[in-house]
Amino acid sequence: MVFDCVTDTPTMRMCYEAIGLSGGKYFAIEAIDIVTKYTRTDVLADWLMAPIIMGTCVELAGTYGRPAIPENRRFGGKRFLILKKLLSEGVINGHPLEIREGGLAKIPDCINNVRVRGVRGVRAKRQVVSLLAEYIVSCQVNMLALDIDIQCD
Repeated sequence: MVFDCVTDTPTMRMCYEAIGLSGGKYFAIEAIDIVTKYTRTDVLADWLMAPIIMGTCVELAGTYGRPAIPENRRFGGKRFLILKKLLSEGVINGHPLEIREGGLAKIPDCINNVRVRGVRGVRAKRQVVSLLAEYIVSCQVNMLALDIDIQCD
């Protein structure tokens, strides 16, 4: 299995080449290039839409829109419990978070700090919902790396 965290046509092609002759699975974090998708019938290609983990409708246009799927919420709930256990045991860790004071007016200063000082390895505070969705996705990847079963029951 290959997980493409960049998800553009060149990286998709590169991942397809890495999969090898016996085929496999390709997962992306964005909608995938349909032309490249069908260049190999031995590769199952799909992409992940993080908000679907809540089980509610994703009201976005085009490929990004999704119907409500209650099973996704049950799946997410089970995985949340696994993640909570892995976090409490120290098997996985969240990305460092840096919360800065000053609200929206300080955003230009924060961006300049990143440019000038080359701030790396921290994530700025964002909306809790987007952080939760991103965290669930990143932990699913970590669970795959740990060879933990994440299939729906």
